[in-house]
Amino acid sequence: MSSSSSAAPKIAMKSVSSPKQQQQQQQQQSKSPTLSKDSSVDYEIEDNSDMLKTLGFASFGESKSVTAAKKKSNHDIDLKDGDDAKTNDLKRRKKNSEVIVISDDDSEGDDEDTGNKSAVSSPSSKVRKTRAQKKADKHAFNQQKKREKLIAAGIDPDQHEKEQQEKLLKQQQNKKPPITWLDIGTGKTDLGDGNYVFYVPNFFAEEGKLLKMKNPVARSGIKGVSPKTSPKNSPSTNPTDPDSIQHTYTSLQEFFTDQIPWNQGSVKMFGKDIPEPRLTCYYGDYDYKYSGKLMKRIPFAEAPAIINVLKKMCEEQWEKQFGYKYLFNSVLLNRYRNGKDSMGWHNDLEPVYGDKPQIASITFLSSGTSPREFQFRRNDSEKRSDRARVGLENGSLLFMCGDSFQKIWQHQLPKVTPSKSEMYGERINLTFRQVVNDVAGKKY
Repeated sequence: MSSSSSAAPKIAMKSVSSPKQQQQQQQQQSKSPTLSKDSSVDYEIEDNSDMLKTLGFASFGESKSVTAAKKKSNHDIDLKDGDDAKTNDLKRRKKNSEVIVISDDDSEGDDEDTGNKSAVSSPSSKVRKTRAQKKADKHAFNQQKKREKLIAAGIDPDQHEKEQQEKLLKQQQNKKPPITWLDIGTGKTDLGDGNYVFYVPNFFAEEGKLLKMKNPVARSGIKGVSPKTSPKNSPSTNPTDPDSIQHTYTSLQEFFTDQIPWNQGSVKMFGKDIPEPRLTCYYGDYDYKYSGKLMKRIPFAEAPAIINVLKKMCEEQWEKQFGYKYLFNSVLLNRYRNGKDSMGWHNDLEPVYGDKPQIASITFLSSGTSPREFQFRRNDSEKRSDRARVGLENGSLLFMCGDSFQKIWQHQLPKVTPSKSEMYGERINLTFRQVVNDVAGKKY
């Protein structure tokens, strides 16, 4: 190491610091009399360029190119000392179209005088693509393959693309608008076009008074007819005695469940008879056709007397609310045994009800049963997303009234989700109606 040839070369390097560091240096220099503002520091560095090259680093003689390459690889684009750390970090994260790799001979590519800090990429160096570029290349490749397949099948790719775009546009135009719900509250709710829903939650709350009537089970129009009896609820006394059956039911739901001759109908779907998800019974003096089939009719005079009492209560409330009389002459009873039983979308616009049918609906629930949600929706497809709903409580009364109510609005009692089916037990619904025509359309 004593000879001049083996002596380590001295390289003068001027320290580069940030404005903050320069300010600190100036303060130190002002305190130290031995240092001046123009003083520079020479560093004696051992030349380990061969070892650095072996490890993949450029030599110290190529420091300018290495600095430029480092800035490019770290995406340090246009960093300024005046920018804060967050701004510089965002600039570092900016995705360049390519990462330039500096070769060993690129030291001349940096011109300090002109301020050009770009580095020339070696022809043999690899260009690393961003994720977005790779995705775009893959999409272009797949599109090209698709075009080749269409051409092989004798299909014009441009025409096929045009048809696909038209199809997508049509699907977007036919996309259903979001459903908007109107929650029906107590009293009168205006649904527009002169149609209303009138709802009273606890209209028949005093069930005990109705059950304590002289003979709630006796038939409405015939005196002395023995009531229907069952081993569960019949005492051992004479069944023809009007006082023989009293205080045997704790609720009207229990009364109707036991005393009505329920029947399970069926509907024809796909050529097969499918049992209806509910039980029904129809009392009326005129035939009633529903969904193209004739309902099994029981004369209204044979209905339990309590049904006739409920009918008169509905007629009195109708006159009180709307100012005119409307007489019902038939009733359809539906029994929903659990949350799985239901009634789909429909409207009661059968010819037997005339042009302006009005309906009174009564609901009785078993003990501990949550109210089922009763829903309405517009019949016209353009406004099908306009809907209304109400939770029908035990002893509630609901009127569907309006000259065009059944023409414009449909209603349903939907199924509940299996996870909530245990919340819903027996539900009895009575819908009073006025039949004015026979099934052939002839007025009575």
